[in-house]
Amino acid sequence: NKTLAGLVGGPILTVAISPLFHFALPELSLPELLLAAALLAVLGSAGDLIASAIKRAARVKDFGTWVPTHGGVLDVYDSLIFVAPFFWAFLSYYRVR
Repeated sequence: NKTLAGLVGGPILTVAISPLFHFALPELSLPELLLAAALLAVLGSAGDLIASAIKRAARVKDFGTWVPTHGGVLDVYDSLIFVAPFFWAFLSYYRVR
């Protein structure tokens, strides 16, 4: 249930609080900002699931041990690494500089 709650609640909360961070991307309209938040939330979950599938296929539990208690460096940043190119493309499409 915790995973399902995060999968559903995470994107809802991300979109709900995204207007609070409008100062960081004032070039985006509110609908564009909400769309960006939704994309980031969904793609972030996808990145985490893809990283888990890679680890499962490789039969490893974590991506290294450099960050104690976090399961490895890539485990901390797997969603960010996956989302970054999509977010760059989104911002490029809306010509945010």
